[in-house]
Amino acid sequence: MLPRILITGMGVISAAGVGLDALLHVLRNGRSCVRQIDTFDTSDLSCKFGAAANVFEPRDFLSGREIKRLDRSAQLFFAAGHMALADSALLNGKVDLERVGVFEGTSLGGLSRTLAEHEILLAKGAHFVNPYLLSAAMTGAGGSMLSLMHHLHGPAMAFSNGSISSACAMAAGAQQLRLHEIDAAVVGGGEAPLSFPVMALFCRAGLLSTRNDSSATACRPFDATRDGVVLGEGGAALILERFESARQRDVKIYGEVLSAAFTSEAHNFVAPAPDAVQQARALQLAFSQAAVQPDQIDCISAHGTSTPLNDRLETQAIKQAFGSRANKTPICAIKSMVGHALGACAAVETVATLLAMQQQFVPPTINLTTPDSECDLDYVPNFARRQAVDLAVVKNASFGGKNSAILLRNWRTQ
Repeated sequence: MLPRILITGMGVISAAGVGLDALLHVLRNGRSCVRQIDTFDTSDLSCKFGAAANVFEPRDFLSGREIKRLDRSAQLFFAAGHMALADSALLNGKVDLERVGVFEGTSLGGLSRTLAEHEILLAKGAHFVNPYLLSAAMTGAGGSMLSLMHHLHGPAMAFSNGSISSACAMAAGAQQLRLHEIDAAVVGGGEAPLSFPVMALFCRAGLLSTRNDSSATACRPFDATRDGVVLGEGGAALILERFESARQRDVKIYGEVLSAAFTSEAHNFVAPAPDAVQQARALQLAFSQAAVQPDQIDCISAHGTSTPLNDRLETQAIKQAFGSRANKTPICAIKSMVGHALGACAAVETVATLLAMQQQFVPPTINLTTPDSECDLDYVPNFARRQAVDLAVVKNASFGGKNSAILLRNWRTQ
């Protein structure tokens, strides 16, 4: 029998704020955290808003020199990891730090910082490029800094796999625990896509919402009037341990990772496959690995990007995987509140799901006011729903036809 993997600590930063309570407040109350961007000139962009983590102050977690060594995406993961370690009391001397690993996911990594320094290179020359760029540009720098600062000597791994990057990180950490290669894992991701060059790339690709006159309601997954993605900043980290370790340490347990499954559509680099078969298969694999039936699932955390095609095909995939239970299973899309944190979204949404499970409610999909005949499931529109959630699945997808599904169990049911 495979070891059981428990979640014993969490940390999160998003447009909702810093920490678990800030995110929980937004989830309970269905608040939009999307605002007009005022940190750079957006006049040349078709999308002028996003979900920025404005209250995050890197200096609350890092020294000035350490801040220079990290891109904002890595800073977000570092800070989330720091909070998760404190939440879990993992550093109290009872765990061998040589057997604690760090697993970080990010889609763009240090791209924003790299592009900004490239502008300096072109304008002023090589001698004006920041020497710290070498570390700041590296994917995995946040995990490296976390290991360095807390003397964690287990594997430090980074995953850059589009919007399922942090799902890959979570799965890898869980697998290392099941193989007894490590005794604890810090898993999650960080992303900071709200810079002028990155926004310009997404705008040119036609991926972002252009509701500039109503930014707070722009992200509207599964609504008939949805018109594109709303980018958001985010960092989230979870502490994973085997059952025996967590119980021996007598710490708070948020939940259990039952399974993680991945598929590839091998169809198109940008557009999801029109049959949604591999999206559905990721869900089905997660269920089969855990010997769980669709009718046992209490909630689906959807990828819910608010694009016309993606939301329709995600609905189709859920119908295929859940069959007759599809229209009876609540679905939430928290990107409607905190935006799309790209490679960090799976980790942010996993933390959100676990918080909601602990508090026995399903977060809402806000801004859902105009029904779409092709998106006709229960998306918990606009208001959180009080109900027990014992089993939930976090579903994500990415460019390149990559799909992930992570199955969670609430610990209060034990």
